[in-house]
This record gives sequence, structure tokens and C-alpha cells, in this order.
Amino acid sequence: MVFKAYFDGGNQADSTQYDVVTLASVIGVPDWWRPLEREWQSILKRHHVAYVHTTDLVTLSNLDFTSDKNWTRQQSNALLDECVSLVEKSTTKRVGSPPDPLSPALVPCTITIVLKDFRRMQAELPDYGPQDATEVCCLQSMFHVFRLGERVGTNFYHLYFDQNEPFYRHAVDRWKNKKAKKILAPFKKVVHCGESNARDVPALQMADLFAWCVSHKNDVRQEWHGRVLSLYRIDEWLDYEMLSNPEQFPRMLRTYCKLPKHRPTR
Repeated sequence: MVFKAYFDGGNQADSTQYDVVTLASVIGVPDWWRPLEREWQSILKRHHVAYVHTTDLVTLSNLDFTSDKNWTRQQSNALLDECVSLVEKSTTKRVGSPPDPLSPALVPCTITIVLKDFRRMQAELPDYGPQDATEVCCLQSMFHVFRLGERVGTNFYHLYFDQNEPFYRHAVDRWKNKKAKKILAPFKKVVHCGESNARDVPALQMADLFAWCVSHKNDVRQEWHGRVLSLYRIDEWLDYEMLSNPEQFPRMLRTYCKLPKHRPTR
């Protein structure tokens, strides 16, 4: 059995610009992905667009979705509404943690960090824990991917990250590190860990939808937004209480494996 997981972020890990940063992932076996990918492409064709990017559709700021091209907010909401209907049909309905990975449905996961709390943790507890919020998001997301996979005896994992986002580097750092793979056994089963252009991958566009909706969950203005938030998902909202737990994010692995250092979150 192969598990395919797609990762896309919402916001940047920059407390001077954003309140939170979110990494969304959607997990499933290839047979569950194929129907969604086929129907997603049909939705795009009906709306005469090449891809879905939630921020661009909401703000009408991208060149592909502007009033200059006669694109309207009503069209954006209609497109997103149809995408959400497909997501509702395609994702797990099980309530509980963890969800049943044997049910024929995709499993969404969102990891969100409150950036002011992360900065407080950095200042008060500089001697342990990662200093990069994107590292926490990535590792927590992969933990849930691996946990679901292990429950059903997954043989291989394929990990796909949206290109040009910082989350990917933390996954590939560990995947290519021999010492890390000895300690983190599931990484031995990862046969692909790479970046893809979200404009070409419906699964990444779906992950982007979850990332945007969760990172903006305190500002729900459209019905489709509320519907996404009401769907079952694995969800972590990491505030100071969670981030300051010394058992939550140990540094020993980074030092032992000599993993690359990355610029701290500001």
C-alpha cells in the first residue's frame, strides 16, 4: 500500500506580517486521489480556469483572477463553492482521533502556530526546541502521515510539497540524512519527497484551500469557508502552552544528526 500526502502552507512564518502560519496536508492512497483529481479538473474546465489558488480568488489580486479580465467575486465564490462540495464528498466523515485510514476517503490535517507565542517561546526558552516555525509545522504534519500509514501497514510514502515554500526543506533534510532515517524509521519507507507546482496538481490546490481557511478561521465571511472549517480534520493549534513543553519538540535529533540550521522565525 502506498500513502500519498500533499502539503501546502497558508501565510508565512513572519510575526511582523501574520498572526499565524498553517501547514495543511491531505493524505490518502492513490485509488482515493484519482476520483478527486478527475472531478477537480472538470470543475476547472467548467469555470474556464487553469487552477485554484484560494488567496488569489478571495482577493482578486492575481493576474488570472482580476476585474480586468472580467473576473468577479461571484465567480470566485461559485468556483470555491463547487470545489468545497467535492472536498466534502472526498474526505473522511469519521469523528475521532485518529480517523480510520481504511475508510475510502482522504484525511485532511492542519497544523497552525500562533506566531507571537512562538516568538515568546524563542525568547524565554532559547536552549531547546526548533527556532523555525515551519520546521514544527512540517514535522507535526509528517507525524500524522506516518501514524496513519503505520496503522494500516503502509509499504511506501510519497510526499509532495508546494514549490518555493520553506516547509519542504525540513522533510528532505531528514529523508537524506542517514542518522535521522535510523531514528525516524518511517523515513525509510519514503520513496519520494519532492516539490511540485500547485498550479498543476489538484491535490495541492485542495491542501491550499484547507491552509487558507484555517489560517483565516477567525474571519469567516463566505459560506464555503465555514463549510471547510466544519469538515473533520486532524487539527493542531499550537499556542504558547503547547510550544513551551520541553518534551514536545526535543533538539537532540538535530544536534546528533547534524541537520542543517535554518534562519529563526522572526
